[in-house]
Amino acid sequence: MKFDIKQLTLDNLLAIFEKHGLNIIIALTVYYVGRYGKSYIDKAVNRFLERTHMERSISSFIKSVYSLIYYVILFYIIIDILGIDLSSITTLLGALGIVLGFAFKETLGNFCGGLMILVFKPFKVGHVVEYGKYIGEIVAIELFYTRMKNFQNELVIIPNGIITNNVIRNLSKNKVRRLDLTYGVGYKSDIRQVKKILDEIIAGHPKILKSPEPVARLGEMGDSALNFVVYVYVKNEDYGTVKYDLNEGIKIKFDEHNIEIPFPQMDIYIGKKESDDSGN
Repeated sequence: MKFDIKQLTLDNLLAIFEKHGLNIIIALTVYYVGRYGKSYIDKAVNRFLERTHMERSISSFIKSVYSLIYYVILFYIIIDILGIDLSSITTLLGALGIVLGFAFKETLGNFCGGLMILVFKPFKVGHVVEYGKYIGEIVAIELFYTRMKNFQNELVIIPNGIITNNVIRNLSKNKVRRLDLTYGVGYKSDIRQVKKILDEIIAGHPKILKSPEPVARLGEMGDSALNFVVYVYVKNEDYGTVKYDLNEGIKIKFDEHNIEIPFPQMDIYIGKKESDDSGN
């Protein structure tokens, strides 16, 4: 026997339980079986998506949508078992939808942002991106959020609506990156010797690409140092290794040739006031 949702008051809860106790038990059983069974369905969905060789970005989004639809269907099945008038529920949800549309406009923005990421593909799962102060690998693009794992092995969760409205640097889009480094030496250093050392170290590193041609030149004459710039091209996966190798190798060579690496300093001259004829 069905009852309208408006009848759910504190006065008749016991009467409802007496009449529909079996339905309540069945509904609870369906709920727990549904939650337990979802793990097996998840595995089947994952295997299906793997066989289709679909992009991980799209597959992670599809799994998020599937989970939402699954729980909505489970909710309606339980409501039907309990005998609650579905038309009342649908009408209520429809009325709430207008109100919630304004209250949760950011959530809707996150959903639309997820669709924009999948359509325009500014990045994909597996890409390394820089967003604000975070740099890390995209591990999932979900219904409302994008998950990134940074180099400290921390999980960064970014709302899709925000990430699509801000500047993102995709560090994996191109296979080759330029590594920019700056080294300061003292003003008394022989710039020809410094350049020779930089050229030799660059030429001797096996992971620095020959084309485009590396650059090692005097970039500027700063306040406290002569600043040499080094521009080399490397594969994405070699970026960090080459950076650390160059820093260590150049410091060792500078020490061997007594090339000073100055630190910012300021010279202050204090003039002595001349005494007047009276001796004051």
